[in-house]
Amino acid sequence: MSGKKSDKKQEEGRSAAEWATFAVSVLILLVLVGLIAKEAGEPDRPALPEVVETGPVERHGERFLVPVVIRNTGGATAESVQIVAELTIGAEVTEADQTVEFLARDESAEVAFVFDEDPAGGTLDVRVVGFTVP
Repeated sequence: MSGKKSDKKQEEGRSAAEWATFAVSVLILLVLVGLIAKEAGEPDRPALPEVVETGPVERHGERFLVPVVIRNTGGATAESVQIVAELTIGAEVTEADQTVEFLARDESAEVAFVFDEDPAGGTLDVRVVGFTVP
């Protein structure tokens, strides 16, 4: 008796809902496999924090503030990113430094340097001088 029901069901085939579920499942599986293959195929890139933008100088009373944007364009995280700003006016050189504790890949951070002299009257050099790899 139960053999007849089973035979009848096999003759009818799969329903539209079963085919739709199967198609969605296969699509999700293919997307996951593709993402894993893409991630595995990319070479490991080291961290690469760099100064991407030095903003306009802002005067605050007797001091001058220079905003700076740092971005990690590498593929890994950088820790303790040290940034140095060197202001040269004539023969006098003023140096300041900042540290960004954590910078993930493609992450940006904004820091500010404060000087007693107007950077517009000299040369300002801002650069990343070091970082650690966690």
